[in-house]
Amino acid sequence: VNNNGTLIGDTIYTLDIDELEEVTSIAKSKDGGFVLTINAGKQTGNSFGNLIKLKSDLSLDWKIKDSSNSYSKVIGHSSGAFICIGNEKMIKYNSIGGKVWEKVWLNINLNGLTEISDSSILAVCQGVPMQLIKVSPSGNELFKKDYSGTGSPAIYPTFYDITETLDKKLILAGSNNA
Repeated sequence: VNNNGTLIGDTIYTLDIDELEEVTSIAKSKDGGFVLTINAGKQTGNSFGNLIKLKSDLSLDWKIKDSSNSYSKVIGHSSGAFICIGNEKMIKYNSIGGKVWEKVWLNINLNGLTEISDSSILAVCQGVPMQLIKVSPSGNELFKKDYSGTGSPAIYPTFYDITETLDKKLILAGSNNA
């Protein structure tokens, strides 16, 4: 696809790794390559996540299999690290695939993720109540804000993604589950 969104040809590259089922996210790396979150095992009932780093020539650099988690999104961090989320976990990996830290929040489903101007990480999740979570680059939880339902019966929002604007405000995408 070109910059205008037009399909310009056939598939030019296919990643051939065993047990692939679902590529959920892709992000650029500082070295010109890419990192992908890929989930597998759903057909067998043994779901797991893969974090795969490709070099700039699209050859495999490294692969991490997480048998306890499936991934929904990955971002490249300004430090050169990668932050991924899935289910109840947020994990930071360094540029060579080593786990730096892992955070777990129970009874939520992390959906959206972004790095903001102070290098901290914001995540939004689906749950009752919905939450906005801010984590420092070193993995410390800075805050967790709950957004409860309104009305009778209560309608709980679900947030799917988040981004920061140039004037440092946040935009959250989601639904009210009405």
